[in-house]
Amino acid sequence: MSSAANITSPGFAAVPGAAERVDPARVVAFLAMCFGMFMAFLDIQVVSASLAQIQAGLAASSDEIT
Repeated sequence: MSSAANITSPGFAAVPGAAERVDPARVVAFLAMCFGMFMAFLDIQVVSASLAQIQAGLAASSDEIT
């Protein structure tokens, strides 16, 4: 019979110090996600800051611009 103290994660059982390593593909995916979120926030900020000029250029009412 096995006790709870002997149960280990199968991915980390044979590799010492594996908990400190990070898969490079995960790092790249995380950085790509952060860049995408930054670009989305930047786009939202640019549009919201220039909404009055867009509205004036299109001669649209406040209901039409939303």
